Amino acid sequence: MLIAIVLISSAIDYFCSAQIAKKNRAKLFLGIGISLNLFFLILVKINFWTTSFSDSTVGQLMVPIGISFYTLQSIGYLIDLYKNKIKPCQTFLEYYSYILFFPQLIAGPIERAGALIPQLKEVRFADFDKALHGLKLFSFGVYLKLVVSNRLAQPVQTISESHIFDLVFFLNGLVIFLFLYADFFAYTLMARGIASILNVDLQINFNRPFHRKNLIGFWQSWHISLTKWMTDYFYIPLMLKLGNKYVYKLIFTVLTMVLVGLWHGFALNFVIFAIIHGVLMQALPRLQAGLEKIRLRWLKVDGRLGLVFALCVTGNIFLSGSVTQFESFLSFDNFVFFSEMNWSHYQSLGFLVGVGSIFPLLYFEFVGASLIERSQNYRQEIFMIVAALCLTVFFYETGADHVYFRF
Repeated sequence: MLIAIVLISSAIDYFCSAQIAKKNRAKLFLGIGISLNLFFLILVKINFWTTSFSDSTVGQLMVPIGISFYTLQSIGYLIDLYKNKIKPCQTFLEYYSYILFFPQLIAGPIERAGALIPQLKEVRFADFDKALHGLKLFSFGVYLKLVVSNRLAQPVQTISESHIFDLVFFLNGLVIFLFLYADFFAYTLMARGIASILNVDLQINFNRPFHRKNLIGFWQSWHISLTKWMTDYFYIPLMLKLGNKYVYKLIFTVLTMVLVGLWHGFALNFVIFAIIHGVLMQALPRLQAGLEKIRLRWLKVDGRLGLVFALCVTGNIFLSGSVTQFESFLSFDNFVFFSEMNWSHYQSLGFLVGVGSIFPLLYFEFVGASLIERSQNYRQEIFMIVAALCLTVFFYETGADHVYFRF
């Protein structure tokens, strides 16, 4: 199913791109290419998220893994070609290589044609330094997935589905984002590591998001290839066309975030999650400005306080697709300050061990991020590779798939 959809959509995209390059009714073929890509994506998303098909083994096998990622790559290619930002691929194989470059096919990063295609066309030989750096990225990705992400997967899911809304439940929202970060950052590091071994550079997809001072900064550093794609191809064109008024900023920010939510899946939880984040990104700075006017500058709602609040409130919403849970939440059923049941879940499911495994992640997030991203001398690189693999061997946990494989 994956190969069939990719072959059909890629053939159509290549044909449309050839007509666009020839200026043969370029706008028409741009519309056809974008529409058919979105049709395939929406068809799969609706089928997967709105029926029990997604729960079946057949459903899991037939849903094309990574369709959300290569759909945006295809649309971006057509738009950039239409705007004369890139040159067209000369052969179908060249275009197909861009769409199906295997390290980032399943879960990104969402690469731009102008950055990836020239690298794939160029004859590149093995580079020892880049290969060693790639092995380091891959090793840390394996560590984050098998040690950090896998240990947090079960407890955060259990608390999220508990329907007991207490302090632990809301703190679980923040831990969910740490879990998602470890899971997705891990895959990104592994994808970039494999590409680097092949002497191909992929873009950085996470840039210390928890180190940012507010919610906007968080999203500018989280899943960068997706948020930048939505900003460049949707948000900025609308703002340039209709103006820079605050009401337009609010509306288009919310719409952009809703698209980000629907990109993850056609489910109510993603829409609610997106609306909350979109509103808070524009509302918190205005609220902070109002507080400063009445001399309450010490209350930094547009800073890390606002960021932590947003993550605590929406983490459980993102992870769970249960409409019943949202209804209970809005009706204030089962609201308590502290639930021994939720806390016991954390203890019994090994949450404390998971927290312990987060510390290295937070260290690199706030202190030593450059140790991962920057190439060191070969002795340091080898030491870090061995350290990451040893930690993985001694503390790994099995049993959890990559969360973003479902998107």
